[in-house]
Amino acid sequence: MSALTPQQISAIDAAHIWHPYSTIGAEAMPPVVAVGADGAWLTLARDGREIRVLDAMASWWTA
Repeated sequence: MSALTPQQISAIDAAHIWHPYSTIGAEAMPPVVAVGADGAWLTLARDGREIRVLDAMASWWTA
């Protein structure tokens, strides 16, 4: 079985998951798919490219 693409993960997420504190409906922002992490740095997949961001607020609630 091959790995899911970020687009497939986003489609599954949109169809089956409600994220706390998020908007329900047409105004909802698309989910962000993390494809990697290194310490406080996240690598995100967005529009076919990878973006490296600093999770300075620990908003992903991981410990």
